[in-house]
Amino acid sequence: MKDTLYAKEPYLIGCNYWASHAGVYMWRQWDEAVVEADFRQLAENGLTTVRVFPLWDDFQPVAWLHSGPLSQYELAHGDKGLDDPLDGDGMLDPVMLERFGRMLDLAEKYGLQLIVGLLTGWMSGRQFFPAPLEGKNLLSDPSALFFELKFIEGFVGRFKHHPAIVAWNPGNECNTMGRVDREQAWLWLRTVTDAIRVQDPTRPVVAGMHGLGIEGTWRITDVADSCDYLTTHPYNPFVPYCDLDKLGSMRSVLHSVAESLFYADIGGKPCFVEEIGSLSPMFGDEKTVCGALQAQLYSTWAHGVNGLLWWCAYDQDALDFAPYDWCAIERELGLFRADRTPKGRAQVMADFRRFAEEVGELPAHTTDGVCILTEGADPNKAEHWQAAFGSFLLAKQAGIDLTYVAAGQPLPEKDLYILPSIKGYNVMKKRHFDRLLRRVQEGATLLITCEDGCLPHFETLCGLRSKGMQADRGGRQMHLGDTSLPIITDKYMTLEPTTATVLAADGDGNPVFTVNTYGKGKVYFLDMPLELARCATPTAFEPGCDDYAAIYRTAAAQVRKNRVVKTCLHLGLTEHPLSDTRRLVVAVNYTGEAITDTLTPPTGWQFTKAIQGALPTDRWSIEPHGCQVWEMCKV
Repeated sequence: MKDTLYAKEPYLIGCNYWASHAGVYMWRQWDEAVVEADFRQLAENGLTTVRVFPLWDDFQPVAWLHSGPLSQYELAHGDKGLDDPLDGDGMLDPVMLERFGRMLDLAEKYGLQLIVGLLTGWMSGRQFFPAPLEGKNLLSDPSALFFELKFIEGFVGRFKHHPAIVAWNPGNECNTMGRVDREQAWLWLRTVTDAIRVQDPTRPVVAGMHGLGIEGTWRITDVADSCDYLTTHPYNPFVPYCDLDKLGSMRSVLHSVAESLFYADIGGKPCFVEEIGSLSPMFGDEKTVCGALQAQLYSTWAHGVNGLLWWCAYDQDALDFAPYDWCAIERELGLFRADRTPKGRAQVMADFRRFAEEVGELPAHTTDGVCILTEGADPNKAEHWQAAFGSFLLAKQAGIDLTYVAAGQPLPEKDLYILPSIKGYNVMKKRHFDRLLRRVQEGATLLITCEDGCLPHFETLCGLRSKGMQADRGGRQMHLGDTSLPIITDKYMTLEPTTATVLAADGDGNPVFTVNTYGKGKVYFLDMPLELARCATPTAFEPGCDDYAAIYRTAAAQVRKNRVVKTCLHLGLTEHPLSDTRRLVVAVNYTGEAITDTLTPPTGWQFTKAIQGALPTDRWSIEPHGCQVWEMCKV
């Protein structure tokens, strides 16, 4: 496979596209002059990548002709019968194919590269499919697969040589097109992606899906098994635990980054933000949207999530048919209004492209530790994601970066490991847990935060003896140094230290946060499901929030010696090695307020060059939702 996705740009910046005059009906209401004007405007505003969709029932408009009640006599386009549905045209409409080809030519003319979503399928809350598939499961019915494979064969076969196409989607959010079990989901996706590659082995296949997990039907690893790139569609209201704070908040800004890294790390494939948008002005006015988008662009770029496509190019508020007639959040989504007047968000994307070109390609950022997502999480509550997102936000507040694995996956060699919010009786299989403990015995640090998870050899590992576990009535506080923090948990243990040192206890003196020597390493234990609790709490990561990141800072003290140290919880830092003696440092403000902070380089290093912004001083400042970049050298 030839990877064409990043042939032009190291970061994909663009949008999803339906024509400004007709939305999803652009193919049946084709107006080439409108499409050309749209593409010219997208290119003039700095966009490089556009995701497009051949609407399924427009391009494969087949129906049964009947000779009597309920008798299916012949497949036809309109009144014209199809002699042999197995021939090479895929039952596709030649007029629609010609129009799609013209759109490809226009994209090439204006320097736009296209990701093509093939089986569309699900779009903006409405299903589109050929009439013979009415009432059938589009992901498991053999007749549906027949139509789908013939579509791919005819469509990809026709357009595979066009230079404007850089990648294929199986479709748009195809995991919403029918209910299946895990095996059927895997089989459908493998069948469809194999069919794409039979026709075109030269381009990558991009997943085009959202709502994946570690467990359940549509799994990150299963989709990665068939696709070259994973994708996220991180709309805050549609992903658990992401809409508890307002648009432009730290939680809101980092949702797209955290979910994309979660997918990429667990799936072992690169991931980018394929759809993101503001949904409705009621979620935030244009100034709010622009601030959030600006920070999302900087943050994805800094963390190696190298692409963001807005949903979508144009407002669709003038359209009076479904799905726009149904749902208010499908109408005012554009970078541009239906009359092509630009919104501020279009300028934000153009400004970011210039910024990224000035800085140049960014080396991968350094990660300091591994977050291991254990067994026992409830997939119906998205608890793996909840633990991952909570740990990501706490780590950013603490000034470290994590990579993610599921229990049983290969374990990267790092100096810090975190088991977040363990619960249940099957936290990790023995062989996997033993592998982790060998790393700790050799000198690594392990942080365990606990809901009610059961660990083997608890006293040896954590240096604590349990006098019993009971329900927590609430109201307890733990005291860590000069900080008092509410304890949020359903259950807790009465603990007696044997070899552990108590770092924080509740008001009765019962240990809550401890550290124990284990071989050459250390094991920190917190009797509270920190990540689950914080992720489920509104405004938990807003300015003025309780400093639970102190738990992570304490456990990560050793690895933090190699990092630039900040004091503000809502400032993000990533470090990008250029060599053993040179690094780039990227700072992003995750809030809508200016931040003033003191940044301290690691011992033996100093800031030497401002690439964007000003070199940090004792009272350095960064603008709301802003980004600055410096070079740091070893002295």
